[in-house]
Amino acid sequence: YMASTPKIFHDPNAPAYREVYKEIARAANIEKLCYSSDPFVMLTEHYGDDGEIYVFAINYHNRATKAHLSIKEGYAVETLYGSQLQNGILELKENDGALLKAKRICE
Repeated sequence: YMASTPKIFHDPNAPAYREVYKEIARAANIEKLCYSSDPFVMLTEHYGDDGEIYVFAINYHNRATKAHLSIKEGYAVETLYGSQLQNGILELKENDGALLKAKRICE
């Protein structure tokens, strides 16, 4: 419906565009490693040859924010660049980002 409806994303009452990606992922049975509570903090996951997952967190808003990151059970996360993830909270300045690395801790 959303992909075939002209101008659906331009309507002031349109759903947030990240919901489109969630729906596509759900339909394709794709389960993400982590989710952000802040709609302006987007996360992308990149699988490395070393078996670890690199997560880029980017704040697309022009104000600083604190986003709660929900991380799949069984993974340890460390910050490689940017603000430290503390108790599941990532503080990001406006238009800033962080790079995290997730490693599986249980099989």
